[in-house]
Amino acid sequence: CGTGEAPLSVQACSAPWQLLTLVCQHTLGAQAVTLRPDWPDAHITLARVQLNLGEPLLALSSYQAAAKLQPDHPDLVSHAYGACLSVLTR
Repeated sequence: CGTGEAPLSVQACSAPWQLLTLVCQHTLGAQAVTLRPDWPDAHITLARVQLNLGEPLLALSSYQAAAKLQPDHPDLVSHAYGACLSVLTR
């Protein structure tokens, strides 16, 4: 549950708290983007959660928003686009 490897489903989670945790992380990430749209880390955090929830297109959009703000951000350079593309090309 929440590995970014496959779309999330209730059946995929071994415990209900894992699903609840991802939902809470998504809510907090979305709030961070709303409060600080100029902060790349907010977009990156939201992208990671979206990817873990099985939403690679939304994650890619969030990563792209972060890249517009800080193209050389270490998290973008290291794995962001690759993670999204690997999920999208399955």
